[in-house]
Parts: sequence; C-alpha cells; structure tokens
Amino acid sequence: PIPVVTIHGTADDVVAYEGDEPEETLSQEEVLAYWADFNNISGDPSITLLTDQDPADGSTVEFYDYGAGDAGAAVHHYRVVDGDQAWPGAEEANKDINAGLVLWEFLSQYDINGLRE
Repeated sequence: PIPVVTIHGTADDVVAYEGDEPEETLSQEEVLAYWADFNNISGDPSITLLTDQDPADGSTVEFYDYGAGDAGAAVHHYRVVDGDQAWPGAEEANKDINAGLVLWEFLSQYDINGLRE
C-alpha cells in the first residue's frame, strides 16, 4: 500500500488533466482509480468544494477523498478547477489551499509501515 495525494489544475497545459493521447498520459481519474485499487479501496470518493478564499484568482478547489485502504493508505486529490500548473498558495496561483502545507499534513501521517498510530 502507498498513500497518495495529488494536486492538479484542470487548465494545466503541460500535463492535461483529462490525459493526452499523443503523449500517452492517463487522466487524473484513471490515475486515482489505479491508486485506489492498488490500496484496496473501493467505492466512489467523497467530494467537498473548498471555500473560495480569493475569487480574483479565477479558480476553485474540490477535495476528493477516496478513503483509506490497506495499512491505512489513503488516496486524496485536490482538483484545482480552472487552475493551471502554478503551485497553489504561491503568488499568481490559486489561494484556496497551500500546496506545501497540504502535502506535509498528508504525508506526515505515515511512516515506512503505513499510517502512524
């Protein structure tokens, strides 16, 4: 089991959110479904629309929680609607989340054996 957290903008013009045939990249939905299955998680994710902290940034964030599977390994996704490849929380980017803090809060819950108790 591997805990997974992803943050991806739907307007990313470098790595397309919906995948890209010529580049043979998977969509975020396919990637997340793979990791949920890998971690033995079933069912649809719960989706929460986060508060739009700065309407002027032109984007919002949806949080997808797929739950936790083997060894407590969770799969989380932050979908930055109308966000590009800019780092959320940085200047000229979405202000609804701080990507560094989100990643730290998620990953610091785990050690080499899985979820810390």
